[in-house]
Amino acid sequence: MYVAWNSKGRYGLLFSFRGEALTIAAYNLTLTLNPRGVDIATSIRDLKVYNVGKRKYTYIYFNELVKPLPTGRSDITDRAFISGFEIVVTHINGNNYLTVVTPGSWLYNYIVLADDTLLIEMSGKRDVYFEKLVDEVVVHIV
Repeated sequence: MYVAWNSKGRYGLLFSFRGEALTIAAYNLTLTLNPRGVDIATSIRDLKVYNVGKRKYTYIYFNELVKPLPTGRSDITDRAFISGFEIVVTHINGNNYLTVVTPGSWLYNYIVLADDTLLIEMSGKRDVYFEKLVDEVVVHIV
């Protein structure tokens, strides 16, 4: 299934489900969401974690913009509910945003993928650990 990455819907991100995991793919990025963390395969520039009130925000900054796949069509262009996930596509002033709200049993509430950044939002009580590999970061949440 393809999710629109631009306002015209000709380019998109590939979504695939396997068990509980959701994989989001582009030319230069692969995100695998699972109940206890996120695996990010791309070139990473920086990682930041912020505590704001009762929430914790983890930012992963990419070295380059997300390069979507040429799809010719998009299955999701604005909002959908699939396999326990809420998927919201937003285009504001030429910028692209993809919000994925995770199922309630997961250790984080949602992610927001922007053109060059990934945000992971969770309870402030959670701890975040990073496993850095070559062009890949695994975010473990406990």
